[in-house]
Amino acid sequence: MSHFKKIHVKRSFEDGAIIHASSLSGQIGLIHGFTTRNAGNILDENTSSRLLRQTGMQELRLLTQVHGKEIIRTSEMRHLPEGDGWFGEGVAGVLYGIKTADCLPLLLFDPITKHLAALHCGWRSTLAEIVPSALDLFQSIGVNTGNLLCAIGPALGPCCFEVGAEFEKMVDDSYLKPADGGKFYLDLPSLVKGQLLNGGVAEDSIEDTGLCTLCEDSSFFSHRRSGEKERMCSFIGVRGE
Repeated sequence: MSHFKKIHVKRSFEDGAIIHASSLSGQIGLIHGFTTRNAGNILDENTSSRLLRQTGMQELRLLTQVHGKEIIRTSEMRHLPEGDGWFGEGVAGVLYGIKTADCLPLLLFDPITKHLAALHCGWRSTLAEIVPSALDLFQSIGVNTGNLLCAIGPALGPCCFEVGAEFEKMVDDSYLKPADGGKFYLDLPSLVKGQLLNGGVAEDSIEDTGLCTLCEDSSFFSHRRSGEKERMCSFIGVRGE
């Protein structure tokens, strides 16, 4: 049985509103985090402005997310480009963000080349192999994926991610647990971890909050819980000199 490091829940911002991964926190000049309900709705301009002030960054770039596998280069300057991930060298002062309210956010960083990625891993994007696609991008520029640092943020957990019987034909049964009515509970975090391991990422370089957005209603927005339209933000970027 695989054992992954659980992210030490170190919170900052205001009232414990951001969760940090210890491995990414140790990288000089790297800014990252997973916001919680206490940070507010990232779709609200006041929330995004406050996030920039607190992190000392100048810009937050978001995506028009479509539950696919398209990964946008960090050099892209279009407003809200359509895709479900960022990849590249970070522009100084810019945060690259992913919006979630149950889907799994994944942050990746290569401490050698300083390339980064932020992925929106809902079940559709995950089955479309957005994670292997991101690892291919790292490898295409000569990155050894065994050096990558990876952090999985709060998401719908295997305790609550109920899916239909059709998933039995869509994913390996090791990621499914029987539920009532012929349905299953999907372990999306483990599925993503499996893809990372298959792509050469070291097991001890994968951190996971282990926090379920549906269970912890006081800490996270959850679309599945109540159809909430608010979103949290998982972000990564590099500070300017």
